Amino acid sequence: MWLKLVGRLSVSYCTVKDLNLIINNLPGHRPPFQCQDVLIGNENLQFHFCDVLLCVRAIYGDPEFAQDLVFAPE
Repeated sequence: MWLKLVGRLSVSYCTVKDLNLIINNLPGHRPPFQCQDVLIGNENLQFHFCDVLLCVRAIYGDPEFAQDLVFAPE
């Protein structure tokens, strides 16, 4: 069932791990994804995330985004 859904979506990845690898290989400096297991109740969940401060630094430090960033209130 899962593979049928992935096939119908026409995406270039099948798992979260595959998607993270694609994102990590994008051009430019991007913070890497981290994975942390969190126990909630009796369930162990995996959370995939990037450090938000490193993301903000990467966006504001990339000249490619300079024309799209606003530094003053509108």
